[in-house]
Amino acid sequence: NRILTIAIAIFLLVSGNTKKLGVQSSGTENTDRVYQYSLFTALANSVYDGTMTVAGVKTKGDMGLGTYNGLDGEMIVNNGKVYQFPAGGNVKIPAENLLVPFTVVKFFQPDFVVEPGPVADYPALKTLAEKQFSSPNYIYALKVSGTFTRIKCGSAEKQELPYEKTLSEAIANRPVFEWKNVEGTL
Repeated sequence: NRILTIAIAIFLLVSGNTKKLGVQSSGTENTDRVYQYSLFTALANSVYDGTMTVAGVKTKGDMGLGTYNGLDGEMIVNNGKVYQFPAGGNVKIPAENLLVPFTVVKFFQPDFVVEPGPVADYPALKTLAEKQFSSPNYIYALKVSGTFTRIKCGSAEKQELPYEKTLSEAIANRPVFEWKNVEGTL
């Protein structure tokens, strides 16, 4: 649930035409591993510096999310590529030696794929996804691809030492960007 909540915070799906919903559960096989570097509570309490590199993140998973030291943008990991979504809104490929304080990644291999056709909005997508879950006590990795009528994404302003703002304070007035009619993957 926490990973789903974090993903929702990064990508707020408003409406779209979902082509595929791949679902992987970590509750069934030993090969289903989720790697988390640091704790979300540490990040929430201003621990904004880490020692893991982008190159290190790639060795732990090919899909996920996180952030960069100083909250220098959102980390998006998709199909083995790591992206940085900074406060300016221009997505870029970060340097391999860039450091991260927090990430959650895994190697994605879907247990099954659902092709539902049009999904009206985020609540409908959430309901569809939750119907696929065998238990609310497992961690699930979801990959949603399609054409999205509207997408909103938020980032964070880079924080400077000494870090005085908690995560809630740092993202209270964060930059939010909106795109329409975007084909992609969440």
